[in-house]
Amino acid sequence: MLNDLIQLFYQSEDFFYRAISRECLDFEDHASFYITGLRSEYLNPFTLRKNIPTFKKILTECTNFAQNQNIKWIVTISQYIMDKNLESTLNQMSFKLDSKTTPMFIVLNHDDDICQNNHLIINMNDNLNDWITPLSEAFESNFEQTGLYKQVRYKALNNKNNFYHFTLYDNSSPIASLTLSINNIIARIDNV
Repeated sequence: MLNDLIQLFYQSEDFFYRAISRECLDFEDHASFYITGLRSEYLNPFTLRKNIPTFKKILTECTNFAQNQNIKWIVTISQYIMDKNLESTLNQMSFKLDSKTTPMFIVLNHDDDICQNNHLIINMNDNLNDWITPLSEAFESNFEQTGLYKQVRYKALNNKNNFYHFTLYDNSSPIASLTLSINNIIARIDNV
């Protein structure tokens, strides 16, 4: 069961980042380097899905590519494949642990009661001007970063990917937003 969930996570991550990236470097089914071109390293992740002997060679190739393109990026590795050799390679190449995160999932197989509030309105549309406002404030982004982030989202929308952008309004002011991407039976929520 856990392995199935991990594979579903990798599928949803691949779908999401491939949709917003301008370029992807794939290393068979072992790893992918998603390049959005945005300045945030978190939006240019290299994801290792399998522990492979050529990891150092691939990481060196990605490092050279990122330096040539002047791209900030991160390496993401599941704790289930992390071992002493991977850790040693990362340390030798001057990578440091930045943070840990936990993907979460929910099974939607029943109707939940949704709280109704007269002055709160949820809106779904492809106009990202209001959608980006709460994100800009939450992540303390400047106007240029916000504009670039909207551009990669419009790319996903224009390519007819299953991306849905929701904005929560209090009266007419956007106060929260999120993105829902759907790939077959997998749905992913981002940008909350």
